[in-house]
Amino acid sequence: MSLTVPKLVREEVIRDQWGKVVLERTFQLPTGEERFLVWGGKVTPSIIFPITRDENVVAVREFRYGANEFVIQLPGGCPAEHESAEATASKELEEETGFRAERFVRLGKRPLWFEPTACITPYVPLLALGCRKTGEPKLDKTEILEPVLFPLADWITKIHSGEIRDSKSIAVTFLALAELGWKVGRSPEMPR
Repeated sequence: MSLTVPKLVREEVIRDQWGKVVLERTFQLPTGEERFLVWGGKVTPSIIFPITRDENVVAVREFRYGANEFVIQLPGGCPAEHESAEATASKELEEETGFRAERFVRLGKRPLWFEPTACITPYVPLLALGCRKTGEPKLDKTEILEPVLFPLADWITKIHSGEIRDSKSIAVTFLALAELGWKVGRSPEMPR
């Protein structure tokens, strides 16, 4: 079966504020024109899986306005103009957690989608190796968060137990485990 990409025939900006946009897109489908509401950021953020030399995951417990609760998740953020994903990751890791990485590794060949049904924003997953604390977080005025460390095995247990529910953190963890040499299955194990 051969599928045809629907043609985007119109796009109207509904709201454009704070680096985010809400659009109404009209597509030509075989059954006629259909309208869809989509939203997202205007830039591609970096989502970071930071791990220390002694295999602790550096995460954040942050109040998320969409969820209206504190969420345990991986750090990340949006680039400044012309900033690389790695530079963004370095900046955001230090600002949100006070940690620096020895090096960054891109995970996967292409950016991932947050939620491709209605969100137009992809993100770049990165592994931050050799993380060490070098200072204190420097938060934006709307950020309410604290850095938290978990042994890698505990991080995975928290995902399986449902304590960590942030889907981008779970997806980036999955990619990072393979890069770290963990056997990825129902219960990941360290390589022997």
